[in-house]
Formats: sequence, C-alpha cells, structure tokens
Amino acid sequence: FEEGSAGGSGPWCRVPNTVLHSVPVEGEGCSVCAFSSCGTLLAVAVVASGVKSHRIVVVSASEGTVVATMEAHRDLIYDLQWPKQRKAIAEGSPLPPLMSVSADGTVKIWNLDRREVFTTAFHPA
Repeated sequence: FEEGSAGGSGPWCRVPNTVLHSVPVEGEGCSVCAFSSCGTLLAVAVVASGVKSHRIVVVSASEGTVVATMEAHRDLIYDLQWPKQRKAIAEGSPLPPLMSVSADGTVKIWNLDRREVFTTAFHPA
C-alpha cells in the first residue's frame, strides 16, 4: 500500500503484473473460480467438452500447489461457493467444505479432505 497515491488520500493496492502461479487445467479453461473467504484456497471448475465428467481443482493460493481434484459433475459447473470464515486455515487443519452447482441439475457439498461428496441436492436446471 502507498499513502495518497493515484490522487486519493487513503492507501491503495498495486496489482502485480507478473504471473506467480497457474492452475493446471486441460481442455477449454474454466467456467468459474472462487477464492475461499480467507483467500488461502482457490477452487476452479474445469470446462471439458466431450467428456462425461467436469472437474473441480482446488489450489493453494500462496503456493500454487494442487490441494484437491475431484471428478465433479456431468455438465457445466456454473457456481462454486465457500463457507464464510474469518481465520486462515492452519497447517494440518481440515479443509472447509465447498459447494458446487451444475447444469446437470445437482448441487453438491464436498468434503475436500476425503475428495468426496458429503451431500447432493437437486435443483431445476
């Protein structure tokens, strides 16, 4: 932060202009991504045409390492949501759950530590 920059009186943040990490997605990129509320994890929904399963990749935002990968849905994933949390995830702590919503008509809540679905609900696609 720099005080009084860009014509304002308060602090502002500089956006880096170099790539620090990239998410390993094959295929056509991603349909949606979401940072956890504390900013330590990034979930990415991978777009895959012509396949029967669309993946979710979760990476550590600070290190760029893959934390979890799940074969998630049978159609396009159009939303990812994390629970609201105030503290960063401590080393060795359980990962927070992740909710995914897809055009296949399902909403899934994921246990990221086990890389499996905790519960599935249905919605009108």
